[in-house]
Amino acid sequence: MRSYGLVVSRRPTLKVYNVAEVDPLGQVNQVAVEEKKKVPGRKAESDAARREREAANEIFRGKDIVILTGYRSETNRSDMAIKNRQEYAELHGYIHHAIDLSKYDAQNHPCDKILAVRETKKKFKDSKWIWWLDEDSIIMNPSVDLGQHVLNPDVLIKKIAYNDNIRNVDANFQVADVATYLQHKTEIMHSKLGMVITQDLLSLDTNSFFVRSQNAYGDMILDLWEENLKAKDRDYMRPEQDSLVRVLVNHRRLKAGTAIVQQELINAGIRDIGTVGPNSFYRKGDFVVQFSSCRYNDMCMVVWNILAPKLVNEFGKQFSTKGEVEVVLNV
Repeated sequence: MRSYGLVVSRRPTLKVYNVAEVDPLGQVNQVAVEEKKKVPGRKAESDAARREREAANEIFRGKDIVILTGYRSETNRSDMAIKNRQEYAELHGYIHHAIDLSKYDAQNHPCDKILAVRETKKKFKDSKWIWWLDEDSIIMNPSVDLGQHVLNPDVLIKKIAYNDNIRNVDANFQVADVATYLQHKTEIMHSKLGMVITQDLLSLDTNSFFVRSQNAYGDMILDLWEENLKAKDRDYMRPEQDSLVRVLVNHRRLKAGTAIVQQELINAGIRDIGTVGPNSFYRKGDFVVQFSSCRYNDMCMVVWNILAPKLVNEFGKQFSTKGEVEVVLNV
């Protein structure tokens, strides 16, 4: 049997170099060749850039979100608040968690909200956001989806109060002592976002705020908030609010990890001393109305006692269509 041998060409292969790889004397620039090997095409995405890209496209839904209601003893007001949030949570698949704040009294803590948020984060370890909402607030528009209309990165970017001063009672509103909030959209890092909050005429408004779960920035904000509240050398006019202001004023990274949004997004007020600006007052279609300033205004308290039960009942009728409550507040 005849065997056939394989003939292999021995012609040398001619390597082609680009101009950057050859020096003026015609010698190969080995450094340029090695660099080309290291960067085969486009530059690889860094871990930080990848995390930011993923965070900017993240959508939160269902049990990612826990609505937290804190109350003191069961009253008509707390019953209405719990009913209101429970129905809203069931509609969208969120978790609603109610805590009797009197359980913390023995700890003599200056802000039981912090303790309640921490406890909720531990209880619901798979959650992504905790939404604290005071019991004197009412969810008005059940069609609002928190993941799409509030926590959606595209929405937050548009609703942030850029270039506003952080109102600071402790500094007597002196410009030199008050930090300007974010000046550019690029200053917000979605991957490092730890809190979403609003501010009213006087200061940051802690009646309604979101804290990110399982997030270092969210944890740091709570820790430093607590630390400033407990500081013996502080004489705050409104301890709960002004201590949080101090955290953001003194910690630039945490300021960039906090979205201070327009008030009507999560905390519209009635026409009273606790609101500021054209987008602060409740208008038809807004998500939440808060009556916190009723404690300073007898007429407002009358409105709460008469109107709040009606609003909660009207809200309960809207679930089949996810409509909004047909009531306009103008106190």
